[in-house]
Amino acid sequence: MARTTISLPDDLKKEMGQYEENWSALAAVAFRTRIDQLKARQQLREGKSMTVAIERLERSRKTFAMGANSRGYDVGTEWALTNATYGELKAIHDFAQRKDVSEFDLYEVEDPARHFYYSVISGTGEISSHATGFLETVGLAEDDIDRSSPSFWLGFAKIPARE
Repeated sequence: MARTTISLPDDLKKEMGQYEENWSALAAVAFRTRIDQLKARQQLREGKSMTVAIERLERSRKTFAMGANSRGYDVGTEWALTNATYGELKAIHDFAQRKDVSEFDLYEVEDPARHFYYSVISGTGEISSHATGFLETVGLAEDDIDRSSPSFWLGFAKIPARE
């Protein structure tokens, strides 16, 4: 992997030092995003096909899924530390241990958040008013984009997203 040096304002560097984050990976995503934008503009000027745009959008989708998985992991950890019951944590643990978890049908349902609750947390697969309370304690509003992200819910259960 290549190395490079970038210049940052002192206050930004100081703030970055307060957090454990893979700043190199974050910068690489930003650089890739900008290069993709520049390539797309160049392709349009040259009258080339939409191939570059399609490739850029596919990388963007993967980046979003990985970000959602990471956000889910963070939210799930906080929920586990502050609100979860033993039964809920056991249900998530059992779900995460399943051999077929990568094939879990969160990718095939209309409302992954409620499906996650019904299938994993409650274990009944049945609709109940408890799902609303669960989503409130998790802190996801009705219009939060992560609610509909299967990658978020897999991250919530500490399972890496599939690409």
